[in-house]
Amino acid sequence: MGMCVQNFIKFFILFAFIAVLGGCGALDAILPSSGTYKVNARVNGSPLDEYSFVSLNDKIQPFFEESVSGDPDIAALTVFLKDARGVNAGYTVTYSLELNGEYAPGQDEQENAPAADSSNQDNAALTEDDKNAGNEESENNNKPNLSVVISNDPLSDIEQYKKGNEYLIPVQSLDRALHYFPLPPDLPIGRYTLVSQVMGKAGSSGEKAILHKTEKSFYYLADAGFSFDSIQVNLPGVTSSSQIIPRGSVIMLEAKLDYDSRLDPYVVWYNGKK
Repeated sequence: MGMCVQNFIKFFILFAFIAVLGGCGALDAILPSSGTYKVNARVNGSPLDEYSFVSLNDKIQPFFEESVSGDPDIAALTVFLKDARGVNAGYTVTYSLELNGEYAPGQDEQENAPAADSSNQDNAALTEDDKNAGNEESENNNKPNLSVVISNDPLSDIEQYKKGNEYLIPVQSLDRALHYFPLPPDLPIGRYTLVSQVMGKAGSSGEKAILHKTEKSFYYLADAGFSFDSIQVNLPGVTSSSQIIPRGSVIMLEAKLDYDSRLDPYVVWYNGKK
């Protein structure tokens, strides 16, 4: 009898576990299918390191280190800045997969343009062959140089997506090269944090869940000049070999910095523990 009861309990627990899994169809929305998302940013093509220096003309471009094209949970990537007090500064940029196809530059003008009259099209077709022979050479000479007209700069058309301090940019894929993150021309010099939030699809409440959040701190120099050459530690005495610094020794720290008068740089030296 006891063995039957134990088998029944095991069967009941297994059945309950399967029932719970079957009812949790939205687990992917809570636990992303791709695990932890790896979001980073490039500055002029190089990865943004913690506490890097960023200048006015530098180009910041967010990107995913690993492909997310097959992840059904992601709806957008939102990027913004926070100042040293934790207050949002500058612009908020949302690269949205859900907005893709809803708006295209010049779409309204193309849809509202009147259709050409069919009789005019027939007359044009009759005279087209007669004109082609004489106009072929002139057309070749008047063709624009597409390599000059077309620009592949991700900032070339970003202003059309601006609404106040927010940019809503439709993208076909978050794995492709995203538009550069714009820095306000009047952004003050100081320390900022670049916040990247992977956004999920809207739930029943209409709000999108934050699937992942990444923060990278950097120092914004604006147009101020700054260069760092080296830091040297001078020990007592003269020696050509490495020395162990005994406790209580007096050493001299020498740093070579060239900076703008608007900056007040300093060097932090510690024993390996923060």
